[in-house]
Amino acid sequence: MKEDDSISNLAFLKTKIPGQVRDAILNTLRRAIITGQLKPGQRITERQLSQIFNISTTPIKEALRILEAEGLIQIFARRGTVVSNFASMKINEIFQIRAALEGVAAAFATQNATDEELEKIRLHWEGLKILLDASSPDLIRANTQFHVMIRAASHNGYLLSLLNRVVAYDLIFRQLNLRSDEERYLGWEEHGRVLQALLNRDAAQADKLLREHIVRSGNRIINHLNEALKQNNQEVTNEIGKLLLNQESQLRELETFFATNYLEDYDNEL
Repeated sequence: MKEDDSISNLAFLKTKIPGQVRDAILNTLRRAIITGQLKPGQRITERQLSQIFNISTTPIKEALRILEAEGLIQIFARRGTVVSNFASMKINEIFQIRAALEGVAAAFATQNATDEELEKIRLHWEGLKILLDASSPDLIRANTQFHVMIRAASHNGYLLSLLNRVVAYDLIFRQLNLRSDEERYLGWEEHGRVLQALLNRDAAQADKLLREHIVRSGNRIINHLNEALKQNNQEVTNEIGKLLLNQESQLRELETFFATNYLEDYDNEL
């Protein structure tokens, strides 16, 4: 494979706003790595990307630094930039970190949440039931908000900042998981058990149940993705690509929801 052809399947992007340029490149490369368009061990260069995107190397350098921090690429002094072996291990690490952090958030919530906050979480969980018959944007938002409300009820701003670092992947994989009828109902039931632990102010149980829920959900995604990549299932990898493309608008929507409902409380905690 010629060097210039190695990433020719990436979308051509051009915008006049530097911040958007970096994010567009970041999301395009991230999507290409996760869906297998860029293969493990494949070498990419700033010059290649500069030519393809028709921009300077400055936003490219910024995007590559973020991808390196996420573990999706490795940058070597002499070899240049190489795509990492992004497989089940990387995704598993993301879910393990998220499970640990959200478990701690749930434990804090049992101690710090007001009765009013817990009642809002209970009502939200009950309202989720009418959305379970099919995967929809409303269900995905409501499911995500359940987790956001627990995080907020922990009243720990530093913990929230750590969780926000994995939220992009969280959205991608949650959307893929909720396409399963079985997963939607099982997830709702598991949320109910977490809720009961919160209402009982049982920190150890809330931590345990939320961790188990996230790890189980993560394992299902890992198995699904591994099977798709093994069989070169283009339909599944294309679906993941679409989810990655849509993540920016959904993140902005969730940020607005969070800021409107909870940000003031976190600022007070800090």
